[in-house]
Amino acid sequence: MKKIVIIGGSIILVLALVAFIGMLGSGILPVGFGMHDNVSQTDGLALNGYDVVTYFEGEPLMGYPEFTSEYAGATWQFHLLKHKEFFDAAPETFLPEFGGHCSLAMSTGFAVEGEPTSYEIINDKLYIFSEDGVKATFMEDVDASIKACNANWK
Repeated sequence: MKKIVIIGGSIILVLALVAFIGMLGSGILPVGFGMHDNVSQTDGLALNGYDVVTYFEGEPLMGYPEFTSEYAGATWQFHLLKHKEFFDAAPETFLPEFGGHCSLAMSTGFAVEGEPTSYEIINDKLYIFSEDGVKATFMEDVDASIKACNANWK
């Protein structure tokens, strides 16, 4: 009986390890492990190069390499020089919540790269999602979702 328990436990451990490695390979990182970036980024660019200021003006627009700022370990691109100046003066005003990681995933304790074109402004804060279907789920109970995100974000 003891041998069966040891073999069974070993199999469970191997399966858990394979699942964990699969999650890491797909970019899904448990927040509690602290392995995620403070700012979700692709090739060092926050929001895949979208100008974070433009979200608050109604429509996200791509930034340009000639208008950049370094902040929170990422490069932020801006569509206009004045947007760079706004950001540089008060970056915390514009930063996406939870570093731009998918807000629904964050509410469950995971850091998943957000898709910059799937977003919502809630109470003057920018929330990014991995896709619009995920955003719809988050929006079903916004207050509970935000509360769960805040509990998980480190």
